[in-house]
Amino acid sequence: MMTKMLSEFLFYKDRQVIFSHAEVIESLHNFSEWKRKAWRQFSIKLHDSEFPCIFSKSAWKAKSIKFVFCEKRKDSEYLDFLHGLVSYSDYINDTPLSKRLLSPLVVFFSPEYYINKNQHETGWEALNWAHARDSKPWPENISVSPEDAEWTFYFNGIQFFINMSTQNHRILRNRNLGAHLTFVINARENFDAVANGNTKAGRQLREHIRERVREYNGGVFPSELGFYGDDANLEWKQYQLEESGTERPQQCPFRHRKTT
Repeated sequence: MMTKMLSEFLFYKDRQVIFSHAEVIESLHNFSEWKRKAWRQFSIKLHDSEFPCIFSKSAWKAKSIKFVFCEKRKDSEYLDFLHGLVSYSDYINDTPLSKRLLSPLVVFFSPEYYINKNQHETGWEALNWAHARDSKPWPENISVSPEDAEWTFYFNGIQFFINMSTQNHRILRNRNLGAHLTFVINARENFDAVANGNTKAGRQLREHIRERVREYNGGVFPSELGFYGDDANLEWKQYQLEESGTERPQQCPFRHRKTT
């Protein structure tokens, strides 16, 4: 595996994987059709005044979101995603919190990934694939079991929250960002910085956003959304929300590499 990982590194050494908002606009005419479509549909969502996530809207307005377009090249390979996640986590490690609060990572996956599987399956496969190639050890203070309230996805020294948005969501419109599987990725500490569940102001801000979610979804609010660390809250169920016609697996598809 080390030889293969070295060849992957050399392949990406001089290849741009993460794009800024301005760089996408500048390069859009050279992008393939699926990438232009993903960008166009995402931008329509963020331009909607009713879109509930005020932080995403602020980041879009500030042109501070970072983007990865994950292109399928070989079966079960997510090289763009892996190297985008490495670059993004390095950016987080090197940048003060105050300067990166409005810089989530948005990942679009090409349609070839989910020709024979649903988009959520592809999403979990991508997380497992990247996790298996993480150079950093899983920290002892983070549970390896997704059925534990203190589990969260960890990569390259960072705890992440992964919002999986798919075209299958019809009721939960806030989790449908277009025809393509889309990840919206934030460092977990961002949530504590802007909407800490242990403070009155933080709880009020979260409730405000959740009320916007309820209105945007025609009165429906995802029952899974809670606060990290609460006994009744499981992060993986917040990554993949469930609605009628979009069922979630009974067990989390994430597989810790030490237990596989």
